[in-house]
Amino acid sequence: MIEAKVNNENYKVELEEYSNFVGTINSESFDFEIISQIKNNYSMKMDDIIFDVDIISTNDEYKVIELLVNGKFIEIELHDNYDRLIEKLGLDKKKAVNIKSIISPMPGLVISVLVKKNDSIVEGQQLIVLEAMKMENIIKSTTSGKVGEIYVSDGDAVEKNETLIKLK
Repeated sequence: MIEAKVNNENYKVELEEYSNFVGTINSESFDFEIISQIKNNYSMKMDDIIFDVDIISTNDEYKVIELLVNGKFIEIELHDNYDRLIEKLGLDKKKAVNIKSIISPMPGLVISVLVKKNDSIVEGQQLIVLEAMKMENIIKSTTSGKVGEIYVSDGDAVEKNETLIKLK
């Protein structure tokens, strides 16, 4: 069994043995198929609904995957039996990460910059509202710190992986 935290909601996922595409999510059965795949873009079908899935980034160390599903930003954190054992033993303290900049996870239009230079920020704080594919996405801080330079303004178009904010 894998526990997945998707945009702060918890799910329990079990895959049938020898299958990557059939299983249960919170005791409800699912069955999906991959229709096509080009690099990090997948077309998937589940319950007669087709989903366009773009893999934005993966972090193997923290088991985090960032996706765009039909244009909506989704972050998935995975926890397996090994992670639960580590947590039970109290060894789950994550390494300190020294993040120096906030980058755009996707191309889009800056709707609003929510912080100013020299502002103190905390992990999870909303920093920028970014519109991508007619959906508003909130870019949050992944660390605590202080805002250094801000490279974008309201109304700016940005590309994927473009630096938005430099932290001190």
